Amino acid sequence: MRAIGVWLAMALPISWTGPAAAQQGDESAEARVVQKRRHVPGHEFFVAAGWLPLDAFEKGLTAAGGYALHFDEAIALELSFTQSFAYDTALREELLAEDVEPTPYEIVEQFVAGAFTWTPLYGKLAVGSSGLVHMDLSFSAGGGYGWFTASSRPLALWGSTLRFYLSRLLSARLDVRALHFVQADSLFAGWDLHTEVSMSLGLALSLGG
Repeated sequence: MRAIGVWLAMALPISWTGPAAAQQGDESAEARVVQKRRHVPGHEFFVAAGWLPLDAFEKGLTAAGGYALHFDEAIALELSFTQSFAYDTALREELLAEDVEPTPYEIVEQFVAGAFTWTPLYGKLAVGSSGLVHMDLSFSAGGGYGWFTASSRPLALWGSTLRFYLSRLLSARLDVRALHFVQADSLFAGWDLHTEVSMSLGLALSLGG
């Protein structure tokens, strides 16, 4: 639930790129115009830094990199690797000061992921009285594999990406991903589902768009 508000906030500035009425010459004549996207990424290489709120005792700062192949304006395949650097929160120190040992939990150290991305929303945002920023909103779903402090697990993921185009080659991207790590001791022993929400801000270089 903590990611829902972030995803809603990401969608607010985006306007749907669809048919728009355009009047030319005769006021009674109306043509339908579809705006063509100014930027199509093509081959995309990206790096990002982010945050992985693990639990009340430990948080993670993340570094990620990846590649995305954009088949057209709407569909892409993305591959990425993320490394998490965990640090203790003040709560752990407070408990230790009172001779209370926190319950140990496994934390995510790194994971690889692949996802299909759909980009249905594209728009422009006015900056001041003369500037325009092109942007789009994508939705992703896929899977991968993650390594914890003492085990490793497959994962399923879904999320969204808000992109701001800085130039023909460069763009800034804000990513939010829900990560569901699944572990089964045996076929009949039940499942252990470990869920995290990853947030990151990065830069992307696009070639061949």
